[in-house]
Amino acid sequence: MAEISSIDDDSSTRGRILAATAEVLGANGMTTLSLSELALQAGVSRPTLYRWFASKQELLDAFVVWERKYYEQAVAQASAHLPDNEHLDAALRTVVEYQQSYPGLRMVDIEPEHVI
Repeated sequence: MAEISSIDDDSSTRGRILAATAEVLGANGMTTLSLSELALQAGVSRPTLYRWFASKQELLDAFVVWERKYYEQAVAQASAHLPDNEHLDAALRTVVEYQQSYPGLRMVDIEPEHVI
């Protein structure tokens, strides 16, 4: 399964910010999301963060799209080159691996109302 940091060209500043968002959300939740902590985790300054995302809401909206793209790519990669009758098993394994490894899963304990 691909790591979260490999999606959306995470060597780019935008990609690093989005990958760091998963980590910070997983640690702190959405309500107390600190953009200063996020910038530190991504290795960028706050002004750089705001150059890419004008507001916290814009960042969260972009993160949702990035996260969905990650998930869809992981499922597609898991079932690529498999016979049709093995696609469902591969997709289900990907779902389980994703849930076990994804940092955002910790939000269930921190802010379940934003996850469920």
